[in-house]
Amino acid sequence: MNIYLNLLPEERKEKLKRKKLFWLIIRHELLLCFAGLVFLAILFSANFILNLQKKSLDNIYAMEISRKEYREIEKYEKAFEEENIKIDNFFMLQKKHLDWLNVLNELAKVFSDDIKLSEFVSEDIKISIAGKASTRESLLDLKNKIENSECFFETEIPLSDIVAKNNIDFEAEFKIEEKCIKTKNK
Repeated sequence: MNIYLNLLPEERKEKLKRKKLFWLIIRHELLLCFAGLVFLAILFSANFILNLQKKSLDNIYAMEISRKEYREIEKYEKAFEEENIKIDNFFMLQKKHLDWLNVLNELAKVFSDDIKLSEFVSEDIKISIAGKASTRESLLDLKNKIENSECFFETEIPLSDIVAKNNIDFEAEFKIEEKCIKTKNK
């Protein structure tokens, strides 16, 4: 065992105690500062990670909103496309529309009072009519007027209908010139 003799004066002892205490306080402060720095580093790391997650969530939210907007835009585009198809179909139908007014006016010109029309059937540009003619001459006159008209061609009246002299039930078929039936583009 060693024996230590303390030969230092009291002032010096006090000074050494203070110095020792000072370094002890410095060590504790450094330890506290280090712990504080570690704690701050943890806080900054957590803040950084939370900011990254927030940005990621913001991006996901923005993408979801844009997806909803895209779906809504897609819905409107689909509705517009359907309406455009309907409009196109309407215009195509209108282009193919047949103007029967000219044809009916022309038919009114060729029919006389002796002929009564009982049936009128149209298939595209082909017309079939049936009716009753009071005399053979009025039926032949009808046939000639239809053949001489600018709007009709290929007139067919069966010979069996022309045999009788009076009260003739007849059938006739003829075609319409396209210029007389097509709608004029406006």
